[in-house]
Parts: sequence; C-alpha cells; structure tokens
Amino acid sequence: MPINRFKLCNSCNRWLSAEDILSNPVVYPIGLAAHGVGMANLFFYFVHHVPDCMSTIMISAAELAPFVLEKTDQKALLGSEDCPGHCTDLHDLRECSMNCQHAAFRRFYQTLQANRREPKSRINLVMNRSSV
Repeated sequence: MPINRFKLCNSCNRWLSAEDILSNPVVYPIGLAAHGVGMANLFFYFVHHVPDCMSTIMISAAELAPFVLEKTDQKALLGSEDCPGHCTDLHDLRECSMNCQHAAFRRFYQTLQANRREPKSRINLVMNRSSV
C-alpha cells in the first residue's frame, strides 16, 4: 500500500498518510490500550481533527511497528504479576519501565504525542466526548 494511503478514516472517508499518523496535528493521539496480549491486540487511538469529522481512529500496534525505532520483539507482560497494568486503561498515559513489548509501544506513543502541538483544553474536550 502506498505510504500516502496508510489508514482510511471510516467517518469522513479521507485517506491518512503514515506521515499524518506520525506527526500531523490533525490526527491527534489520545490513548493506547491493550485488548489482549501482543501487537495485534494493542491499539493506538487518535482523533481526526478536521471539519465535519472529529472521529476516533483505532490503529493496531502491528500496523505501526515498522515506525518504532526500538526493539519490539520482547515478550508482552500483560496479565502477568510483573505487569503494572498501564495498558489496560486507555487514559493511563504514564510511561512503563518494564522490559515488555507493550512498553516499547507506550514509549512510541509518547513520542507521537510530543510531535503534536495541541492545546490541552481541546484534547480534554475531545476525550470527554469520545466513548472508546
């Protein structure tokens, strides 16, 4: 698939490029949550900030793995005694220091957030409106 057609927004039917997902402020990361163990069950959530859209877009960690610079082949610790459980809560955005596949993606998520310049009040409004 061409890089300029990375993900389709199902609400407004606009294609988002990989660059949009990685750094464009109109695609703002709002959370990361695991729905099971492994990359295929770990999802990044974004809000598509364009007129007449504002929808939530969900992208699996597996889809974003090619863009993660650190090693992502560690064992996922979700559900184990060693897991602090950050990935079970979409709004828990704290860094995880565990040697875990999900922790590597949490650090990548924090990089995505740092690449944006979005007023905090607008993000809180969107997060409160979305029911993910």
